[in-house]
Amino acid sequence: MLHVGCTPHVGHAIIIFICICQTQVTIIFVITGPSADYSQSLLQFAEAKSGDVDIKQPQSSCLGWTFAELGADIGGFADEALLSYLSSGAAVPWGESLHFYRPLKPDTMEKQQEVPPGTTPEIDDLKLGPETSVAKDVDLGQMLGMDITPQQERKVLLKLDLILIPLMGICYMMQYMDKLALSQATMFNLRQDLNLQGTQYSWSSAVFYFGYFAWSWPSSYLIVRLPIAKYLSASVLVWGGVLMCHAAAKSFGGLMAARFFLGVGEAAIAPGFALIIGMYYKREEQPARQAAWFFGNCVSTVIGGVVAYGIGTIKVNAISSWQLLFLFLGAITAAISVFLVILLPDSPQKAIFLTKTERTIAVQRTLKNKTGVMDGGEFKWNQAWLAIRDPQTWFLVLYTFSVNLCNGGITSFSSIIISGFGFSQIKSLLMQMPLGAAQIVFLVITAGVATVIPNTRILMMIFNTTMSLVGMVLVWKLDEDNQKGRLTGLALGAVFAVNIPLALSIISSNVAGFTKRSTTSALMFAAYCVGNIIGPQFFLASEEPHYPTGMKGAISGLALGAFFLICLFVYYIVENKRRDSAYGPPTQLTEEEERMQGLSNKTDLEIESFLGLAYSGYSTRFNSLASFYPGLLAVAVCSIQWWMLGYSLAYGEGNSVFGGFSKIFHIGVLADPVGSIPEILFSEFQLIFCATVCAIAIGGACERGRLLPLIPFIFLWCTFVYTPLAHMVWAENGFLANLGALDFAGGTPVHICSGATATAMSLYLSYPLFRSKRSPIRTPQHLVLHKPHNTLCQLLALIIIWNAWLAFDAGTTLALNFKSVMAACVTNLCAASGALTWASLTYYETGKWSLDSTFLGAIAGLVLITPSAGFIDMTTAFGFGVLGACLGRQALRLKFTKRAARWRWVDNGDTFATHCLGGFLGTIVTGLFARREVAAYDGSTVIKGGVVFDGHWGQLWIQIVEAVIGFVWSFGWSYTLYALVDCVPGFEVLGTDE
Repeated sequence: MLHVGCTPHVGHAIIIFICICQTQVTIIFVITGPSADYSQSLLQFAEAKSGDVDIKQPQSSCLGWTFAELGADIGGFADEALLSYLSSGAAVPWGESLHFYRPLKPDTMEKQQEVPPGTTPEIDDLKLGPETSVAKDVDLGQMLGMDITPQQERKVLLKLDLILIPLMGICYMMQYMDKLALSQATMFNLRQDLNLQGTQYSWSSAVFYFGYFAWSWPSSYLIVRLPIAKYLSASVLVWGGVLMCHAAAKSFGGLMAARFFLGVGEAAIAPGFALIIGMYYKREEQPARQAAWFFGNCVSTVIGGVVAYGIGTIKVNAISSWQLLFLFLGAITAAISVFLVILLPDSPQKAIFLTKTERTIAVQRTLKNKTGVMDGGEFKWNQAWLAIRDPQTWFLVLYTFSVNLCNGGITSFSSIIISGFGFSQIKSLLMQMPLGAAQIVFLVITAGVATVIPNTRILMMIFNTTMSLVGMVLVWKLDEDNQKGRLTGLALGAVFAVNIPLALSIISSNVAGFTKRSTTSALMFAAYCVGNIIGPQFFLASEEPHYPTGMKGAISGLALGAFFLICLFVYYIVENKRRDSAYGPPTQLTEEEERMQGLSNKTDLEIESFLGLAYSGYSTRFNSLASFYPGLLAVAVCSIQWWMLGYSLAYGEGNSVFGGFSKIFHIGVLADPVGSIPEILFSEFQLIFCATVCAIAIGGACERGRLLPLIPFIFLWCTFVYTPLAHMVWAENGFLANLGALDFAGGTPVHICSGATATAMSLYLSYPLFRSKRSPIRTPQHLVLHKPHNTLCQLLALIIIWNAWLAFDAGTTLALNFKSVMAACVTNLCAASGALTWASLTYYETGKWSLDSTFLGAIAGLVLITPSAGFIDMTTAFGFGVLGACLGRQALRLKFTKRAARWRWVDNGDTFATHCLGGFLGTIVTGLFARREVAAYDGSTVIKGGVVFDGHWGQLWIQIVEAVIGFVWSFGWSYTLYALVDCVPGFEVLGTDE
């Protein structure tokens, strides 16, 4: 009997034949190509063997769809009837997968030897060709058909954990200890002995990554052409020997050569270990195992300082302590390579610590990963090209590059930085232990959460990166005599490193095809090298030991890293949706974890009621009241939160991110002057900021979300999103304020924050994680975009907003002077030019004047001018209005595209195009056009100015950092809070529920 199955999900036919003959011989063929060209010959072959052919739907427990393009040289046979049947929809279910077997060609179909009934031949009896992906001692039919008991699988898993994980963990521990050795050697006079001057030490650190980078591509090729375990063992031996050669360096040149070849030796280790984890473990098992071998990295930071301290206490006259350190670590590393040769297998079928049956189980238990195993030593160039074209590859690459701007400095300069805290040189080695301890704590938390809760890997990576960002800010901004605080900050600054196993597990589980995975890994580690090459260059020798330029570079890199992770998270959501549409709903999957895993100064005239009027006018008539009401909720909840916590967190005495609790419940907030007004009035003035931003933000849920969950969300959002961001931008000791960011009236805390929050809410309502999943899935009809239903509401809102914004920007000066008058004038001009530009463009396209276009153009101009109203002249303001209207109008078109419909992205309040992008653009162009002369109109403000008028290029980069941090902070925290609140009351409802 011949069982035939195929999948139409890929662009060409893939057919699997299982012939069950009268003699009970099981034969398996895999055919791939533009068509099943020699299916007829196989049918004839099966008839000759059994005399009976029956085409049936295959059992889902046997077959799957994931195959590489095997390049079969297929003969000229065809069976149209069979092809017709296969194209009719006899599809193999998703989620079941085979590994990659070479096809059996017609001219290689040799007659099989007779075997007793009830038995099956070995794979080598089938003569499938050289180096099949399954070793010859594994029965392929048995591998596919045997039933595995949970006890058997646990036994195999335990063996793998007891052998593979300790091997890789110890090896990776030595790798990081070897990297750290250069930094530790500086405490033993390495720089003095080798006469390193200026930036030579930075380059001796960076050149390691030149070698790492240069060998990453050859390594990705060799790792699939050679037995992977043997190649990794040889790499460890080479790197151990090169590390010992460091002791022979007599000059800068010698050290550079040794460091370069050390990078070559270590290039294959981490990508190779990630590929091994992908071969041996199921998807849900991978995050914990990736974290387990990476645990060696954390341990090395803890014990590395102790080892270096111990070596430093040994007095040897013949050699220096730094030479002894390199010799000791190199010898240990070389010895480990011997254990790798013996115990680390090239594939599950060659594991000497597994029995024959256990090897079969080891292969079968990972079939559902759909990512393949080592496929016969062939490097598939088409898979390499697919890796280069894959967006997830580049999000991971950009993230890796960004965060390693920080890593390059911490790895190479940690000993010097700690010494700058006031510790002696020898004690500085011991003080590296808290860095490793912090990594261990966050690694355990991260791996535990990512393993237990599906789709949280990227969220945990964002959390770790944010913690490191906060830590580096503490190192930079805390007082020099705050030894414990700065050491704590440095420990937190190293936590982002625990994201490496998560990133590798994303590659292991989300990238199919061995060559594609190895290429993606190589690209990511190339970015790792480039980041580590550039990172140390920010740490200038003239700024030792505090390195302010290095701290700025590290902080910027971490902020960008968090941003790219958010982009990756959103991409996975969109890609999952596309795949569900193309290939069927996720219920067809047998694995619960999907591809996403791997898987943010106004006067009291500007009250939120007119924002409610605006959203009410935008919405349908049916939901106009429900769209008006959230603005009232924002005022009520924000007023209470501001009195209790908000004002204190935003303007109290604290650190550079949070204001502290010295003014909770407005304790002491009375008549003391702030500027020219009492502090209690200043507090109420800032309350209107908070409530307005919140009212704009919840426009992301216009007509789509329930009102009840908004109450706890608004309170939490004010506490964790708005008030810290306001403190960072406007407080005297705020992080962004100290950085030199220019934000006159709220480009970041008001517009970027509100736009990012609204975008996060809109996306969450389309792709809810928790309780809202229980609601009926919204059909596209629920998300149809509509025109505003009530122009009177829009007109009234426009009149109030335009006039209030003049007082809003002018009042930010907290005084009545020439600067406040100038701020009002540029605000009015920018709004006017924006309104006229947008309305004119609409008239040009449609032949009609539109109140909606005038409204949006004025808002675009008002948003763009907000961060720069106190720093630019009127001519520039006119240009800002035109620019804001043109770009805002173009951005608004996005929500009307088919792509937006596929993304299920709805922005009925237009907060993304007007507030988010407008605030982002306004913040950045402030760095271009800010003028010292205009800023000084109040007689006291002094700034360096921007690029165009004052030639200050640094201001542009500062503004970019401010905008990125504002978006990442707002979007990330907002999305997290949505998910948290959604666990209890649930956000999403049908249109008829409220």
